[in-house]
Amino acid sequence: MRISKTRICGASLSIPILCGLLMGQDKAQSDIDQSCRKFVETSYVGFVVRASLHSPVRALEWVLGYEPRIFTSGLFLELRQDSEAQRKVGGDIVGLDFDPFLACQDCPWRYVVEKTAIKDDRCWAEVHGIWEEKETAGPNVTAELQRKDGRWVFANFHYPNPERPEFENLLSLLKSLREYRARRACAESKKR
Repeated sequence: MRISKTRICGASLSIPILCGLLMGQDKAQSDIDQSCRKFVETSYVGFVVRASLHSPVRALEWVLGYEPRIFTSGLFLELRQDSEAQRKVGGDIVGLDFDPFLACQDCPWRYVVEKTAIKDDRCWAEVHGIWEEKETAGPNVTAELQRKDGRWVFANFHYPNPERPEFENLLSLLKSLREYRARRACAESKKR
C-alpha cells in the first residue's frame, strides 16, 4: 500500500493542530476552574465579614439585599421567601437558623476553597473552615455554581453528613421549611 505525500503532509499537519486544540481545551478548562475558585474565594471573604458583624439571619438578609446577583434567580427567590417568613413571625424559628453559606451558627473566621471541579457545566467548590489555624477535616460546605451571562452564580450549597436527606442541600432544606410553614399555617387556621 502506497501513501501519498499529500496524505503524509496532511496527517503531519493535523497532529500539531489536534494537540493544540486539546491543549487549548485544557487551558480553557483550567481558566474556567480558576475563575470559579476566585469567585467563591472572593464571595466567602464577604460572607465571613457579614457573619462576623451580624447574626446568621441578619447576615443572610444583608447578602440578599446587597448581593442578589451572585445567586441563581431560583435560589435567590427561595432565600428571600424564607427570610421574609422568618421576619414575619419574630421569635419562633420557621426558617433558616444558621448561616447557609458558611454552614454554621458560630462560624470560623476564615474559609478556604480547597478543591474545585467542573462537572456538567457546573462548578463544585469545597469550602473548609479554619479554626485556630487548623482546617476542618472535610468541607463545611460544597458550593454548586453555574454560569449566567458569562459569570458565576451560586446555584446551591451542599452540606456533609446531614441529619436527614432533605438537609443535604440548601434548596431541599428551603423546600422542607416552606412545607413546614404551610402545614403550620393550615393547622393554625383549623384551630380558629
